[in-house]
Amino acid sequence: MNKCLICGKEFEPVDKFHPNQKYCSKECHRVAKAQSQRRRYRENPEHFREIQRRYRQRHYEEEKEKTREYNARKHHTNAISLTGVCIRCGKTFPTSNLKNRTFRHHIIPKEYEIHSEENLIELCNHCHASLHRFQEKLLWKLVPHKKIVEEIERFLDLDLSSLKQLL
Repeated sequence: MNKCLICGKEFEPVDKFHPNQKYCSKECHRVAKAQSQRRRYRENPEHFREIQRRYRQRHYEEEKEKTREYNARKHHTNAISLTGVCIRCGKTFPTSNLKNRTFRHHIIPKEYEIHSEENLIELCNHCHASLHRFQEKLLWKLVPHKKIVEEIERFLDLDLSSLKQLL
């Protein structure tokens, strides 16, 4: 019979391979482990701070690289400069104005990863919203891309033949 070092209960070891078992249950073992960790931290807190600092630094660099890659993919369209002219209604907006300005719009949605200049058009806020409503009616997932491009071509009254070649 062994005596649990945490709760003091008498218990039989689990099997003959663990005759020196110190705890009666997993719960007592977890409590003992937590006490041990707290004691080690109190004895040498600087050691644990150094471990945390190295861990954060290593993971910070990894996260920074992932963020850099994500932003490069997400903001790929920033390479194409805005002119401030909506291609649908023809209105001109100053590029510095954040409220009334033009937006880049992917004709084929971003998730298809076609970030070429042919897939991007510049629209004012009103035309951009109306185009999104129009695109939602087309049910992207059900209609082939070429058919959608033809419909958008008619909606915007533009020639998008270069985009059709990408599909």
